[in-house]
Amino acid sequence: MGAVLSRAFLLLTVPLVAQNFAPELFGYWQIILAVATVAAPLALLRYDIAVPLEADDDSARALLAVMLLATAFLTGLLTIVCMLTPNLVLIGGAAQLPTHVRLAAPIYLFATSITAIASAWLVRQRHYLALSLSNSALGVTTLGGALLFPYIWGPSIEALFGTFIFGVIVGMIVAVGAAIRAGALRNPYIAVSRMIISAKAYRVYPIYSTPYSLSAVAFDRGIQFILSTAYGLSSLGLFYLVRQILFLPVNVCTTALRQVVFGYTASSGNMATRKQIIGSVAKPLFLVVPFASGFAAYTLHHPIALLLGENWMAAADLVPPMVLHAGTLTITAWLDRVFDLFGRQRLSVALQIGSDFLQLALAFALAAYGFAFIEFVWAVSMFAGAYNLLWLFIALRVAGFDWAVTALWLAGVVAFALIGIALGVTVARYI
Repeated sequence: MGAVLSRAFLLLTVPLVAQNFAPELFGYWQIILAVATVAAPLALLRYDIAVPLEADDDSARALLAVMLLATAFLTGLLTIVCMLTPNLVLIGGAAQLPTHVRLAAPIYLFATSITAIASAWLVRQRHYLALSLSNSALGVTTLGGALLFPYIWGPSIEALFGTFIFGVIVGMIVAVGAAIRAGALRNPYIAVSRMIISAKAYRVYPIYSTPYSLSAVAFDRGIQFILSTAYGLSSLGLFYLVRQILFLPVNVCTTALRQVVFGYTASSGNMATRKQIIGSVAKPLFLVVPFASGFAAYTLHHPIALLLGENWMAAADLVPPMVLHAGTLTITAWLDRVFDLFGRQRLSVALQIGSDFLQLALAFALAAYGFAFIEFVWAVSMFAGAYNLLWLFIALRVAGFDWAVTALWLAGVVAFALIGIALGVTVARYI
């Protein structure tokens, strides 16, 4: 519930950011995120997944200590790099950022990593209310910062960065306080040998999950660097703000659906029952979501541009391809646990890394051959949507659905999307 509320408040923040700040400033923030989040999987080593699984609390605290040491090391290293290299976060000849602005990258890395570490302990102790409060605090304070800081510093880069940094710091403080009350520091003196034993016992997470996370992050941030280099920081800011508006609701829906379906399905050891549960959820989604996304693609573009304000009117051209991409993501993201349920984790990792590599290669090629910005967005979005459908086909096959049924469902997804597009185009003529 807290994660849903946090994303809802973050969604409310988007129009305020758009009204107060130019696309170029939001582009700078995306570059800062690129630097910080590339290091994030290395800071956690994905041991946050293992903390709830440890047999006893002392062993779990040893994993917390490993992550804290890795976080401290990477934060310090990134701080030094940001202080010594003014152009680290800048692409395409933009002006240098002052040191205090560049330091937002290590601050963001530290705050989000510490929050994830504390959250892992809260999950272990089943303190879900405290976890929800932490998630909600991040969203509420980010929204408050979006209202407050532009009046203190004006529409400046300090105000924009302050908005997001304020949110993650408050979220971190709430999470850490809750984790300490839940006993995270009850035995603060942990032997190095104990840390090594716990780290080795769960080495599968840094070995497999870290490359998976790095692949996803590297792809997303690689797209950012390409956009800022080939099309400018304004285009980068425009692309990611529109994506945030469209993908936050998708994340809210799919995260909740994934948790419910996975929890319910995993409780059944019968593979046939699991297949039946997945099919009962998939059928209505495959009918409703493609039609709705096709319709929205050509009816939401002008309302979103008006919502964002005059500095962001070019957002209207980005909405159709990105809505269609978001639609395919809605019908696939909740199914990612299918590979875990049926013991095909390696296939899931291979598909994710393959998707990231191919999309990044496509983005490089489009930029190298001089495609226009809107053509770039259309091509990347349509390729991602097509790959999502391929991924969906494989996931359904893994779940035990035969070729004919799977092909029929995919054909239905495409057909309903086309019907929605046709109706949306018709309606848009009269809006």
